[in-house]
Amino acid sequence: MKATFKIIAIKSHEQTMVEFAANCDAAIRGEKVKPEEPQYSFTSFEAFRKAMTPLRFALLKVIREKRPESIKELAAITKP
Repeated sequence: MKATFKIIAIKSHEQTMVEFAANCDAAIRGEKVKPEEPQYSFTSFEAFRKAMTPLRFALLKVIREKRPESIKELAAITKP
């Protein structure tokens, strides 16, 4: 599995909707909309903290260290 860097953003729901509306308006006007880097957005640090449990951080650590080639291999590595 190829490791890639992902952006984690903390922004309000309103800010996300404003950005979405701006992209939609540009597309309606026939302008090219520049693709953005994929990112994971959370509305607050608290929401991020709830989503990223210790078990999920441990799984990310295993992925980074062992670099499994597939989900099946990852499952075999992490199977208790």
